[in-house]
Order: sequence, then structure tokens, then C-alpha cells
Amino acid sequence: MYSTYQGTWTGLGAPDITAIQALYGARSPDQYEGSSGNDSFTNATRLNFLSLSDGITATSAEGDITRNTDVDYYVVKPLISGGMTFRLQTLGVSLLNARMTVYDGSHNVVGSVTAPGPNADNLEVRINKSSLLPTYYVKVESASNDVFGIGGYKLKIDSLPGVTGLVTTTGGIVDDVTSLLNNDLHLNDTPLTASLVPPLFTQADSHFDFAYKASISDSWDVDYYKIKAPQPPAGAPNVLKIMAWGLKDNGLDPRVTLFDSKLQAVTGQVLVNQNGNYIVQFTNLTAGANYFVKVQAAQPQSANGTGNYFLGMDFTTKAEVQDTFVKDDLSASQPQDFYNLKIEQTALIHFLLSLDDHGSSVASAVRLTIYDANDNVLLTRVASADDTVSSDLLLPKGTYLVRFAAGVKDPKQTMPSVTYTLAGSLMDGPVGPRPNDATGAPTGGGGGSSTPPTYTGTTSTKSTTDPYGNPYT
Repeated sequence: MYSTYQGTWTGLGAPDITAIQALYGARSPDQYEGSSGNDSFTNATRLNFLSLSDGITATSAEGDITRNTDVDYYVVKPLISGGMTFRLQTLGVSLLNARMTVYDGSHNVVGSVTAPGPNADNLEVRINKSSLLPTYYVKVESASNDVFGIGGYKLKIDSLPGVTGLVTTTGGIVDDVTSLLNNDLHLNDTPLTASLVPPLFTQADSHFDFAYKASISDSWDVDYYKIKAPQPPAGAPNVLKIMAWGLKDNGLDPRVTLFDSKLQAVTGQVLVNQNGNYIVQFTNLTAGANYFVKVQAAQPQSANGTGNYFLGMDFTTKAEVQDTFVKDDLSASQPQDFYNLKIEQTALIHFLLSLDDHGSSVASAVRLTIYDANDNVLLTRVASADDTVSSDLLLPKGTYLVRFAAGVKDPKQTMPSVTYTLAGSLMDGPVGPRPNDATGAPTGGGGGSSTPPTYTGTTSTKSTTDPYGNPYT
């Protein structure tokens, strides 16, 4: 924020656009535009079908609406008559607010569907039965005149409805929440039967390299996916970030594990684990090697043990770095620790809490609680052994009490010696007025305040018997 009000900004200025394009490049037309474009029935891009198993044929295209007035036409001639499914995927690709229209060979509208807004569900038009050797045209265009009318998409056309297992509806806006999107009947529950996930795009860019939506259908369902690590630029590390989140509020709470080609678990660093969102990164992967991604419910027997999820995987050369705030041991003789947290300027902090039980067979956990100066609880989170949880908290300038309380699930057992870690990062620069001119180049900030938060060990009279003195209460 700035110290003086500069009026309402309704869009990016020319210098902002130039700076962004210098970082990411100007948006260029997709590969199907060619010299004459593909913006009409006359110059529609021909998509050829490939034969799959069981007589199924399919084709796909990765396109881009580069401006609000851009229109892409495609023409297909199925090899067989029967049902047809036309599916436009934007979720996990871009924030494009799209419209898809399907025409027959005489340019009559067969079906049309429009996304209700950005980040909406994918679009589908389904034809239950087609004529002999038909011709169909597909038109993809922007459905809005703002920035959400620009973006990438993936078009997939199947010769039979629903063969990809992504949807079970009859068309329109695909419902990704209330029904299982992909009940795979436990056909990919092992690495040997892992689903092959092809890259979304042939070149590395800011999109997800792999994106998929699927389902955990019951308490013993797990999903395996097989991917191949690309070749990074010379001298750069190969970093993989995997993101999984439930597609319904208070729905599936997913977890992700990565295995190498020898089925050995790869050590990763959890970046986010909250509200059904799970993000983990893996560094120094081997270029050209195969890896297996396992998706499962965090607690299969719970109410959050089944449901639909989105899985996105992105190879990059930059790893996220988290700072270690506090790391110490707790035991039966010392089950609690207290710290004073001093904040010099309002800051939004991303916290990561984890617990190492050093291989103990006794189920244990640790509870983090943050109090303000009036002893009000601002945050409490519990991490079980060998798990990491996260939370985001906006803290104004002041001093706060941070409490760590460990315990065991079975009170008849003795708590083992455990090590807790509180890590994280400042999610933005300092929040509050800045004494610089808003019309000039911003100064300071850029990832943290000039004086970072400090943690100092302290004592407290809080009892282990109060509601926040045990992770299992």
C-alpha cells in the first residue's frame, strides 16, 4: 500500500505490460494459425483421428486465444459413425473464459456451451449418435472482453462418449464436484498399472506440464501416474512441483508421494497442506528418468477420504525456499515449549509445522498455538508424526506467544522424544503505508520487511491440561 491515494487502477499501464512481456515474452499465436489463420469454416484446421483400443478413435489440439477477438475453427471427419464427445479443457491450463460451439457439415449449430467465468469447469458437447461418415466443425472463442477472454486451452474429441473417463454428464458445463469424475475401478492402484499422463504442452512454459482430474472412489482406492522428467537447461536443477487439491469444499483431502523407477520413495518438501490443498516439491530429479506419482486420501476412513481431485505437475528450475523459524525437541519430561514472536511491521506469514518421531512406534503429534497480547488464540494447528501442515496468518505489529505442545494418542503410553520444526516464509512485503511516490518505481519489500520476525524462548504457566496443551484434545 502507498501513503497517498492515487485513484482507481482499472488495468495495466503500458510500462507494466512491457515489463511483464520482458519477463515472459509476448503472447504468440498457436501452431494452428499458420499464415492465413483458422478463424472461419473455410480455413478451419483439420484434425485427424487416431485409432485407440476397442475401436475408439480420438484427436486433440492445444490452442490459444491470443486476443479477445481471436477465433479458432477445427474440422473433423470421424472414421466411424456413432457417439461423439467434444471437450474443451481450460482448468489447469489457463483462466480463459471460453465458448465452444459444434456445427455439422452444413454449418448448422449442433451444440454450444459457454463457461460462466474464469477458472470454471471444463466444457463439453456430446452427440449420442452421428450420421454415416459425418463432418463436424468446432469453434473456440472468447466469452468475455476482459483479460479472462485470453488464454490457452486443450480440445479433445472422442469417437465415443466418455471414453477418457473424465466426465459422466450429457454435455454443457462438466460437473466436477457432485459426482465422481473418473471411477477407475482400481485399475491404476499399483505402479505396474500406473496411468500414463502425457504432457499437456510440448514445450516447457508457465503452464502445468501435466494436469489431470480424477477420483478417489473408496477407502482403499489409490491412483498411480507415470511421468518422465524432461531435460532442464544446462547447469540448472530439475525441480518438480506437484499440486493436488479436492474439487469440493470439505471434500477429499489428498496426499502425494513420488517414487523413482526402482519404486523408492523420493524425499520431498511440503509447501502447502491446508483446506484440502497439498503442494510438494522435489529437487534434483534425473532428466529422462521415469517417476511414479501416487495420490491417496490423507485419512481414507474419514469423511474426507473420497472425492474428486485436480492433479497438476510442473517441472521448473527454481525450488521454493522456506526459512526455519524454530526447531527443538520435546519429550515426556518436557512436553511444551514457548516462544515470544516479535513482529516489527504487519506481515502475512506462511507457517509450516512438522514433527519427527525418529521412527517411534508410539503415535504422537504436536500442536502449534499462537496467542495475542490479550491471550486470544489466533491460530492452532496439529501435525502428526512424519507429516507437515500449513497455515497462513496476518499478524499486525506486536509481540505474540507461540506454544508447542506434544502428546501421544494413547495416554497409557509414554511419549517418545520428538523433534518439531516450524518453518515458512513471508508471503509478501510489509503491509502498511510506504513513504515512497506511487507514480515511481516501488522500493523496499519484495519478500519481507527490513526487520524479519524474531523468536525468543520464554516460559509460561499454561498447563498441559488446558484445551491447547495436548494435540489430541
